[in-house]
Amino acid sequence: MITKRLKNSYFVKTFLLLKKNPDNLFLIFILDIWFAAALLLSSKLATIVGKAVFTQPLQFYSIMPLITFAVGYYLVIIIIYSFFKYFVLNYLKNMFEKVKTDFKRLGSFFLLNFTMVFFLFIIFIALNGVFLLNVKPQLRPFVLLLINVPLTFFSYAVINIAHSLFINSANIKDVLIKTIKITFANIKSYAGIYLSSVIIFAVYYFVYYGSMLLLKNTASYMIYYSAYLKIFIVLTGIIAYIIIFFNRAYFYLIIKEKFLKSIKK
Repeated sequence: MITKRLKNSYFVKTFLLLKKNPDNLFLIFILDIWFAAALLLSSKLATIVGKAVFTQPLQFYSIMPLITFAVGYYLVIIIIYSFFKYFVLNYLKNMFEKVKTDFKRLGSFFLLNFTMVFFLFIIFIALNGVFLLNVKPQLRPFVLLLINVPLTFFSYAVINIAHSLFINSANIKDVLIKTIKITFANIKSYAGIYLSSVIIFAVYYFVYYGSMLLLKNTASYMIYYSAYLKIFIVLTGIIAYIIIFFNRAYFYLIIKEKFLKSIKK
């Protein structure tokens, strides 16, 4: 019974889907590398431009130029993210049906991402502002966790659900409405994504810290401590990327099989 349920789970279905599509999987991986490179390049360019524009210490400038620069930078980040994620979604869709990739809907995808980021940011500021200003200082760290853990939970779902719907729909308004409904009314349909991610990270930390405890009593521990720390950082990044990579396909599969029939084409 347990084996049958596991075989029919979306975790196994997603794994098999990726396994059967190595070409698309590889292309998505390449896009992710280019995306990381683009982020690093944009960060360096922003630093160069920032130093050229703001030649004096920041406290000598009014708030508006600083906000304008920050907004401009994050708009660039959203554009870069939208560009690469748009093609990632096309390759995910290509795992189910042959699609012709073009730039026709790229502008709409940027608008969708900008809308989501804007409203999520407003919600973040509003919730943190209202609650943190009305609680005792010693309770603020706990309130911060209480607010931002659920907010992160739902924000991650909103973005992935909206993207999975968008690549199969031409109506942004319908995508946003459907996203809200799925996110808050169908939590069970995607909660397994978080459970599997937590389990993987828990096993990873257990194995790593267990190894560190064993090595702690050896003479080489202090000598190679910095090397161990670097290995930990690299491994954590790799595990996090694998989970994100897997979850994109997981969300897409769930949305396609459970919710796409009611979305407008």
